[in-house]
Amino acid sequence: MAAARNGKGSIGVAPGVRVASIRVAEMPGNMCYAESTICGLMFASSRGIDIANLSYFTDPWAYNCPDDLDQAAILEGVTRAQQYAESQGVLSVAAANNFGQDLANKTVDTYSPNDSSPVSRNITTACKQLPAELPGVVTVSAIESSNQKSVWSKYGHDKIHVTAPGTGVYSTVPGGGYEEHMGTSMAAPHVSGVAALILSRSPGMSVADLRTALGTQADNLPCHDQCTGTTEKNSYFGEGRVNAYRAVGGQN
Repeated sequence: MAAARNGKGSIGVAPGVRVASIRVAEMPGNMCYAESTICGLMFASSRGIDIANLSYFTDPWAYNCPDDLDQAAILEGVTRAQQYAESQGVLSVAAANNFGQDLANKTVDTYSPNDSSPVSRNITTACKQLPAELPGVVTVSAIESSNQKSVWSKYGHDKIHVTAPGTGVYSTVPGGGYEEHMGTSMAAPHVSGVAALILSRSPGMSVADLRTALGTQADNLPCHDQCTGTTEKNSYFGEGRVNAYRAVGGQN
């Protein structure tokens, strides 16, 4: 998202912004449990962070269902943290995740719990993926270089806000190297970078206005395959592909 233009590797979408790393993953397995998700959002709120990139889902449940007492508590806790973060001026940008499911038509979860032995369970749309399905969160799907939805990207009518490249993304890796990576976890930082560009031109913009601006500057992408909706807003791309050039005032 913010890699410097220094002649090495790749250039970030917003190379001039300041970046802070807030650790939410726990070992073993780099699990992002509810407590860490909540603490991460609260920490961002206390440190004046403008944009929080959430390239993960809250473990161990792919979806948290309100009819389960433990999962209902997770829903409530993470929801409160997100609401508080937004009230403190933090825009949350989240990856839609990579299981290829329709978030608007959930029927079964075969991936949870992912910290033990997963079991197949029937679910409904009342069950939420966290943090991507929380109110106020900008949820990001992934596209190929052909502007087609990546086959593994989750989608959903009124679930996806915008989309960004998520395949073959050249990224820094620990140790100073570079590798190509894929996933909505690569698309979400792209959107966070574009949000940072918009905010750099309009400091003090409210979270609600910044969220709206992301959709306004996006390039419309037409539906294909099983996509539903219109070119202006659909289940694959939301309001479209974010456009960094337009975010800084360019016209194309």
